[in-house]
Amino acid sequence: MEEERSYSLPLKALPSLEYSYHLQDLIELNEYLSSKGLRSRNTRIERYIEYFSLVLEKNEDPWKVFKNSLKGPFESPLDWELYILREVHELMWILRGMKCKEPLGGVEKLELMIGGSDFAALDKDSSSRNAQFELRIASYFLQCGCHVDLTTETDVIAISNKEVFYIECKRVSSRKQLAKRIRDAEVQLQKRMPLKHDGKKVFGCVAADVTKVAYQHNGLTFAVTSDHARDTIQKDFQDVVSHLEAKPDFGTKKRIFNYWFQIHIPSLVAHPPSVATRFSSFHKFNERSNRKEVRAAKNFCEIFESASLISDKRENPPQQLKPQTEYRIPAGATYSFDKDVVCSVLREKEGKEWPLDKELAVLEIKNDVHYFYVADSIIAMPIIEKNIHKSGYEELEELALIMIAIMFAQRFPYEQSV
Repeated sequence: MEEERSYSLPLKALPSLEYSYHLQDLIELNEYLSSKGLRSRNTRIERYIEYFSLVLEKNEDPWKVFKNSLKGPFESPLDWELYILREVHELMWILRGMKCKEPLGGVEKLELMIGGSDFAALDKDSSSRNAQFELRIASYFLQCGCHVDLTTETDVIAISNKEVFYIECKRVSSRKQLAKRIRDAEVQLQKRMPLKHDGKKVFGCVAADVTKVAYQHNGLTFAVTSDHARDTIQKDFQDVVSHLEAKPDFGTKKRIFNYWFQIHIPSLVAHPPSVATRFSSFHKFNERSNRKEVRAAKNFCEIFESASLISDKRENPPQQLKPQTEYRIPAGATYSFDKDVVCSVLREKEGKEWPLDKELAVLEIKNDVHYFYVADSIIAMPIIEKNIHKSGYEELEELALIMIAIMFAQRFPYEQSV
């Protein structure tokens, strides 16, 4: 059995970008679209702008802004916020590339992109998100000064100083489709790739968004720390790729040097509390590559890493954090808990699977009321189990009290956070 890795409490907050800059970028994108003759009125772009405008006025009401999306998986303001950030962060990434260098055919792709539904989880017509994925991939190369062509049968042609990369982009919605979609991309590349493009050697790459393969809900992930979120997603990548590696001919096609898998998903991180959209990548290079393909892979990685490491100068710098060393819960504090939920979470009674936002317990300290949910218990469970084992307690009341105390400490791990 694989041993669970433990994660130290981070001593620095992650860099963060104020929501005013999210709104600024959306307005800039809207102006860019207008300058290209594209109208965003009554599109999702207009609604994202309206949402962030209301957030900054502390008057957000997503149920009124996104009236066409009320049947989606949105049960709380946090749900709305996470799904909106998932969409907006991708648009901000695309805008960053467009500001560096405009691709051929970019306007046509943008027109397709803005026509989709408000959220990828609700999109029944895939053409909008397909175009958005192609623009996301193109942005890596645009940010590094490459010439990009989106006008041909090949989804993305990226021309660097040394090579030309022909890239077929596939969004895969299920594990059952995965192998077929990858084969389709291989066939398309081998059919369309010339030996040379403008005198430069051509190399093929399959780019696949496998978010929905790894996460069928197409929603979000929970993690204890940012490193935990990263490792969880990379583990899920390994699971997806191992499914393909079981097929003997995977990754062996001539002139296709790289299989580039991406997961695009927001992560809700407990310590320090933050929300971040991760564009996580996993590269599977052809093990039968010749010297020219190995060199191309090296140059490809330099482009990818350069774009990935470009920081936003508007970000708030990381803040130093001091861990809390002791907790004092004053006399008069009261607590309560849902016996059925606590019992099933601790003992897996009847194998019930409770929703993550199901209320588990309440702790009242003076005028402060702290609500704890199933999601809190999942994150804290390794520590809860360890302390229960050491205590020797068996009564549900005692076990619940240990659980509440640990979830409280987990929620406020830093000084001045209580």
